[in-house]
Amino acid sequence: MMRTLPLLLLLLGSLSAWGQSPSPSLQVPDTMAQRMLACSACHGPEGRATNEGFFPRIAGKPAGYIYNQLINFREGRRVYPAMTRLIDPLSDAYLKEIASHFSSLDLPLPRTPSQHGISPRHGAR
Repeated sequence: MMRTLPLLLLLLGSLSAWGQSPSPSLQVPDTMAQRMLACSACHGPEGRATNEGFFPRIAGKPAGYIYNQLINFREGRRVYPAMTRLIDPLSDAYLKEIASHFSSLDLPLPRTPSQHGISPRHGAR
């Protein structure tokens, strides 16, 4: 019995902590930038695009253009299953918020090949 008492107290202590909400220092801020981190997996940090080249840069594009493309994915006029699954449950108002967020990002364009020390002629091969 003496050996199980500390284990029982430890178990009861952990169960009481289970139902408590996380401390404020562990909570993630609820901002559009935080919500849009999922987009960075394909579109790169802050919508800048990636070196892969398959997913477009969305940062700084006109909000109306981004919104229309999101609607096109949802309505099936553009087809990419991962985007459709992400966009399908979202309201028009939220799609406009997403478009506005990425449109507001005024980020520098990626460096061109000549800025990397590669001449345009070398890249054309």
